Amino acid sequence: VQLSLQGPRLRDDKDTVQFLSVLCTLPQGMPESRIPIFTEALKAELPDVMHSITLLKQSSLAYLTNDGFLSVLSPIRHHMLSNHPVSFALFSRLATLYCDLVLSSPVGFAAEVTYTRKCLQPELANISHILKLCITGQTEDSRASSVESALDDRANFSRQWFIRRKDLVTDERDQSEYIIPSENLKRAFQAIAKFSELRRSA
Repeated sequence: VQLSLQGPRLRDDKDTVQFLSVLCTLPQGMPESRIPIFTEALKAELPDVMHSITLLKQSSLAYLTNDGFLSVLSPIRHHMLSNHPVSFALFSRLATLYCDLVLSSPVGFAAEVTYTRKCLQPELANISHILKLCITGQTEDSRASSVESALDDRANFSRQWFIRRKDLVTDERDQSEYIIPSENLKRAFQAIAKFSELRRSA
């Protein structure tokens, strides 16, 4: 994998390497039907996602699955998460995108069921993973022991929260952290509650 990243196509293309890190953060990969949405969401940091996708396919670092996901092989994912974890800015874009997806559910039981089956069920693993990463960190000073205790402590919502990079990579020696603003964390909790509700209704 590192040889491909250092090859003539990619060695000077930091945006494509960053996009590959984004792709590897999604356990299912990126649904082809939603690539335009991802392109729009990531454009501030990655202005040419389609170019990156083309390069990754040409370099055999990404491929389309039979069920329509742009994905990577497991060894590539492991290498990227260990050596090129997604940046805070790009993870924040992913978190916002998936929170919006869950919280955009229409009102009404029938509409919610339809929305869940059409928009959420195809990406259950991605949604669960990204929302989990939003809240699996620890507060700077209270060190909440679990999601449940954090939910019970309303005061924690006004503090800074962390996503520890060890939750994004397999190398336990890397203890650097991402700071997630409290407003984003509150939105993540709202999305998790809604996600659980929608899954039960469907």
